[in-house]
Amino acid sequence: MRNLASLSLLIVPALALSSCRNLPEVPGTSVRVLYSEGGMSAKSPVDIVVAPVADESGTNTAPCDMLRSAFADGLVRRRYSPLSLDYVSSALEGQAIAAAEAGTPVPASYSPGTLGEDAVFRASVKGWDTSLWQTERKLGVTIDTWMIDSVDPLSQELWGARYEKTLDMALMQNNYPTESVLMNYCCEVIAAEILDCMPARTPRAGL
Repeated sequence: MRNLASLSLLIVPALALSSCRNLPEVPGTSVRVLYSEGGMSAKSPVDIVVAPVADESGTNTAPCDMLRSAFADGLVRRRYSPLSLDYVSSALEGQAIAAAEAGTPVPASYSPGTLGEDAVFRASVKGWDTSLWQTERKLGVTIDTWMIDSVDPLSQELWGARYEKTLDMALMQNNYPTESVLMNYCCEVIAAEILDCMPARTPRAGL
């Protein structure tokens, strides 16, 4: 009996240690919420414009179109209704043409409320480090994201967060046929991790 008791005392800690080592990464650990004062739940935006992603990393290598598409898909999963990206891009092109014809400055970014949406989702890439991408499939990423109220004349911030992480795709690269497809997967991971920390929309009657 004493031997069995001693054996059980050895087995239980070993099992506990093994289970701890197998725990997945805690969701949201790479995301630091910068602003969340209940604006999302109070305003309850539905129709969202996903503005073109800005590359402010200084490298001009971030796949902004892939990131923008990933954010739009992620917002759908959070039960929001992003406007067609092509529709928004066409509106921006129209604004640029009109400004050029009028001899006025071309708008630097989408102006909230232009398309009658409830809010604008903006993303700015602050860091996109590919120095270890070719050799180790590691990608250093820093992105700031914001949800802006389009109805408020001051374009109030409803929610904001900073994402900082080094993505390690070494074990995943064989699952994707090309580097472009793998990079698109990275963008999907980034968008999902950010938006998982943003309040999901709670559907209301008639909305």
